[in-house]
Order: sequence, then structure tokens, then C-alpha cells
Amino acid sequence: EVLSRLKEQNIHCRPAFPRMSRFPVFEQRFPNPVAEMVEKRGISLASAANLNEEDIDFVCDQLTDIISA
Repeated sequence: EVLSRLKEQNIHCRPAFPRMSRFPVFEQRFPNPVAEMVEKRGISLASAANLNEEDIDFVCDQLTDIISA
């Protein structure tokens, strides 16, 4: 729902990247519940080299409004 509402504001984000221990090249040696939670609930926020302070404030304000509702 958060990603959808951000997209409505023309803020393009995506779910968090998978945790490294899920990559085939790495072997998971122990449980890591924090990394698992971040993978399931995390958001990779919009980022670009040309974002200015106003853009960043807009994204932060929109995200704050969404999660505070």
C-alpha cells in the first residue's frame, strides 16, 4: 500500500532488495530474523544523482504523511 500511494505522488520506489544470504553464491549459516524482516517490509526509496533538497523534502513529507495516517 505504501509503494502504491507513493507512486500516486509520482515517487517511484520499490520493495527492498533480497537479503544477501538468499543469493545462490552465499550460503546462509545462521538465521537472521532482522534481515528477513527488512526484506519483507523494507522500501528502497527513490534516488537519483539529480535530486535536490526540495525533492528529498517532498519524498520525506509524503512518506511521513502515508505512514502517519
